[in-house]
Amino acid sequence: MNSSKSVLILNGSPKQDGGVSGNIGNRILSSLAVKGMRGVMIRIIDVAGSKERLDVLVDQINNSEAIILSCPLYIDSIPSYVIRAIEHIGESRKKTGGANVRLAVIMHCGFPEAFHNDVAIRIFRQFAIESRFEWIGGMAFGMAPIINNKLITFQCKNIDKAIKSMTDAIYSGTAIPEKAITLIARPFMPTMLYTCVGNILWRMIAFKNKALKINATPYAS
Repeated sequence: MNSSKSVLILNGSPKQDGGVSGNIGNRILSSLAVKGMRGVMIRIIDVAGSKERLDVLVDQINNSEAIILSCPLYIDSIPSYVIRAIEHIGESRKKTGGANVRLAVIMHCGFPEAFHNDVAIRIFRQFAIESRFEWIGGMAFGMAPIINNKLITFQCKNIDKAIKSMTDAIYSGTAIPEKAITLIARPFMPTMLYTCVGNILWRMIAFKNKALKINATPYAS
């Protein structure tokens, strides 16, 4: 890795606290620091609405060693502001030729199964090809809400192992190992247990916000 350049982490979450994507981004930053690599994290939603800020982002990308996008899956697709950002980045790099920058993606969703992210990863792979990035791989996992639950974060050890493999690949200039992609996709717990825990947490949130009639259907005919 070129020591004069840093790794840019793009956080695709719309949440102010960074959400699961920000959590993953912080885990990546920690893994990079262990290897003596510099990392910077930027929230895409903060720049996607301004051409000027997007142009600055393109410059940051072209001056980075590698880009890692940490992004949620919304309605089987990439969030609209992320689409807007990558379209601008792609068009800019097509015009200028773009610097040699590697690109990796970590997608996540609330579904128990990781495969729901497959189409989104293929979209980013095609984006990398058309925008002249060096694609080094995409990883994905389900059950994402568990990541930010302090009571069960011990279940996330596979994510940290996979992230270490990703940062190893960036450091050595190789692609993400297939074993890391398989590892991160493993469910954290049985689907039935995840569904049960999810229902309990949703009811706790509803109670906290005084939404007691969560099964009400006032507009049903």
